[in-house]
This record gives sequence, C-alpha cells and structure tokens, in this order.
Amino acid sequence: MRAAGILLTGRADSPQVIAASTERTRLLESLQLQSRQGPAWTA
Repeated sequence: MRAAGILLTGRADSPQVIAASTERTRLLESLQLQSRQGPAWTA
C-alpha cells in the first residue's frame, strides 16, 4: 500500500475526510465525497 485515506460520518450523516497520507489521496477522497461514488458509498 502506498497511500491511505479515512472518511468518517458525523452526526449530520455527512462524511468527511479525517486523514490522508498524501495530498493526492486527500484529493481523491474529496472527489469521492463530491461525486458520491467509490468504496465509501458502496460499503
């Protein structure tokens, strides 16, 4: 594994990027949130 990101859902049920090992990963996690697609939405 080269990079990792963590998304958590808070009280308002809106996921947020909590941590990312690289800026690229943070960007990818943010794009998943905006598009509502990816592993966080299918889990």
